[in-house]
Amino acid sequence: MSGLALVEVTVVLPFLFLLMLASIECGRALYSYNTLTKLTRDAARLLSTRSYRGTVQDIDLSAEKIAQVKNFLVYANDTGGSIALLNRLNTNQVSVNSSGNFVIVAVDYPFESLFGSSLSAFIPSVDVNMNLHAEVSMRAIN
Repeated sequence: MSGLALVEVTVVLPFLFLLMLASIECGRALYSYNTLTKLTRDAARLLSTRSYRGTVQDIDLSAEKIAQVKNFLVYANDTGGSIALLNRLNTNQVSVNSSGNFVIVAVDYPFESLFGSSLSAFIPSVDVNMNLHAEVSMRAIN
């Protein structure tokens, strides 16, 4: 009996371990996407309150304001910083535009799995890295 139990554990344990690692990766991806959308929404709100000039379809998107919004999204500080809130997130991945009296902030973040490169060594056709995209459009306000 004890030999049979050892064989059963040997067969089932790798699948349970794989399920645990998949759960961890899904949790990391959801956390990263949630953080990214919150940062994008906060950056759009910052821009919407600082870019309105007082007339319809007259949005001030100066280079200084765009830089402040990009820094705010990446570092949570409009003057910049050295440590990004998400690993491998930088200001080059952020785009800032306007359409009418709306401001649009978008970001593309390359999410990299903890096990992506080691998993692709075993199964070459599987790529678990993905691009997370968040975009927020907000009316410019006074």
